[in-house]
Amino acid sequence: MAAGLVAVTLLTGCSIADRAPRTSPIPTHAAGSDTADRAEVTYLPECGPDSLVKRPSSYVLACGDGGELLEDLTWRAWGEESATAGGNMVTNDCNPNCAEGSDISNPVKVVADQLSVGEGTSVYRRLTVTLDTPGGGGVQTVLHLPEGGEGPSGDGPPELPTMSDG
Repeated sequence: MAAGLVAVTLLTGCSIADRAPRTSPIPTHAAGSDTADRAEVTYLPECGPDSLVKRPSSYVLACGDGGELLEDLTWRAWGEESATAGGNMVTNDCNPNCAEGSDISNPVKVVADQLSVGEGTSVYRRLTVTLDTPGGGGVQTVLHLPEGGEGPSGDGPPELPTMSDG
């Protein structure tokens, strides 16, 4: 029930703050076009800060050998504070070894957040991947994405992504 409530909240964009009385109207056209404009310059670092992708349909998680990746991603709210996607995680089972292993595909939910807004470019700094298991409670992996640039022309030292459970 709680997972369904969270999903409804994410999909509708509603929050408790949205229910508070307003003293002046919100210009929905301007706000929407700001988000649409930002979506055109919002990226995810993939395998380092110098390789940025926009609204990717696939995303490499294991940069060394490509043995784990996200595929068939369909994004919602790209360019907003957090973007969500559904898709599949494809993992090489490395049996009997990685060169001869088989790909195993599992459905996932993905959240890109911690949006860093720079001059002319925005970059998501965290990616949360949750296995979409029946009944919820799926395994979750959090990727802290590279710091460094403010987009394609960014400068600064790259930091490698780190993975942590939970």
